[in-house]
Amino acid sequence: MFDLQNYLKRPDALSMDQAYEIYSQLPFDQAKTDNDFHELWQDVIDAALAYVPIRVNWNEQTHEQRAAIDTKRTSNHNSFIATLSALNRFTMNHYDIPNWLAELGDPATNRKRIGDFAGYVVLFGVLQGR
Repeated sequence: MFDLQNYLKRPDALSMDQAYEIYSQLPFDQAKTDNDFHELWQDVIDAALAYVPIRVNWNEQTHEQRAAIDTKRTSNHNSFIATLSALNRFTMNHYDIPNWLAELGDPATNRKRIGDFAGYVVLFGVLQGR
């Protein structure tokens, strides 16, 4: 069973408050009519929706099942990171927003934390859709 308190003690943990703080920096209100922003954001959502189910199912899979899907998991994770990077560059250049992606850490060393953010992106989207 998952233990949230143990997870939050990890040095690479990403709490919901931290994830929401990063998410809240995105210029959703300012960019209401910005098609480029919305396309980039849709890319982030699509990449998160491709990656998160693999992460969720990972816990229930056998070693063999994991090995069979590991390349796809890594590819989807890389795609999510790439979409975040593109959106981060865009928001920094067009909305003078600080480097919010840096708060998740370096993609080379903080892949798990960035992957956790994918789950929060999906969660926030689900809650927003209520």
